[in-house]
Amino acid sequence: MPRLEEIDDADDIDNLEMELAELDPSLRTPVAPRIVPEIVRSQDQEPPLFPQTPQVDLVEQNTSQKPKIARFTKEEMEELKGFQVLYPCYFDKNRSHSQGRRVPIEDAVENPLAKTIADAVHGLGVLCVFEGEKCHPQDFGNPGRVRVLLKDEGKPTKPSTFPTKRALMKKVSEYLHTHPTTLESLNEVPYGPDFQGFEPRIIPKVKGFVMNDIVPLHSAYSMGHPMSKSIYEEPAEIVPEKQVKMPKNKYKMVRR
Repeated sequence: MPRLEEIDDADDIDNLEMELAELDPSLRTPVAPRIVPEIVRSQDQEPPLFPQTPQVDLVEQNTSQKPKIARFTKEEMEELKGFQVLYPCYFDKNRSHSQGRRVPIEDAVENPLAKTIADAVHGLGVLCVFEGEKCHPQDFGNPGRVRVLLKDEGKPTKPSTFPTKRALMKKVSEYLHTHPTTLESLNEVPYGPDFQGFEPRIIPKVKGFVMNDIVPLHSAYSMGHPMSKSIYEEPAEIVPEKQVKMPKNKYKMVRR
């Protein structure tokens, strides 16, 4: 009798990276801003994952409860690739499994944000990094993802609490249900100075597209990105070309 085996954390399309700036290198902020990666550590965690160097700038927030923000070098970002990834579309109620959802429909929510996921993971005591400008290939309109350290050298970091990524996602779903996304939630996303004066607003949905109506300010939907601008424009009216009648060929018969 065949045995069914659950495969967790498989390498598939979810591990691909997508940056808005890569679609059009000529774009500048605020369409594709350079958001500072945010590393979140539990309060009881021992020494930091990476040793502090002059190239790393740690900035304390206003309160001790807030996470730290760190600027990493390219070498340290390579180390971060060993982390597992959580995208907002994993928890999106309006998506099917083939469209990126990874939790049961009853655990999914409306308009999930990567920043809220990072807050949930931080509250669970798991080391994580918030990357505000990374996009899932199937959800480019909702930028942001969270890297989590669940395995160190192949062994779970919290085997009793989160032996698998699925167990962590279950707890994150519970947090998202108690912290629904609103327009005010967008103010908690760390933006750059280019976004001063921008007010969050509801994004009109387009028929035929799987999209959220509350997205970060630097979303391709909210900034009129060339990749999505055309979906809001009405198609131009096609005017049929006038048919030009060609003159009939006249032949003159010459008798000899």
